[in-house]
Amino acid sequence: ATHLVTKWRNRLLSSSAELRLGNQFISINHLYDIIHNETYTKLDHGLTKSDINPKDRQNFSSCLKLTSPDLFKILNDNNGTQGTLIYLQMLKMIAVAYIDKKTTIAE
Repeated sequence: ATHLVTKWRNRLLSSSAELRLGNQFISINHLYDIIHNETYTKLDHGLTKSDINPKDRQNFSSCLKLTSPDLFKILNDNNGTQGTLIYLQMLKMIAVAYIDKKTTIAE
């Protein structure tokens, strides 16, 4: 199950994959922009550069950081980041469905 979650994250981090959801781009650059934006601090989004490092392919804790409500709010408030937001929300759903022991079959 953790393999599925990290694989989903790694697709986002891939430099060769161009991901789209409808007409919305899904891009790691949206996360780079948030980390480097002086408007936000690490306390606002909880991310570090290592969380979006494509060389660290098995970093499961980074997957969980990418599903934080604070990051979702920042992505929701920015223009052009809806595709990335939805992609990360799906990552969260995968983690909840396959890893969270409290998830029931009905959920």
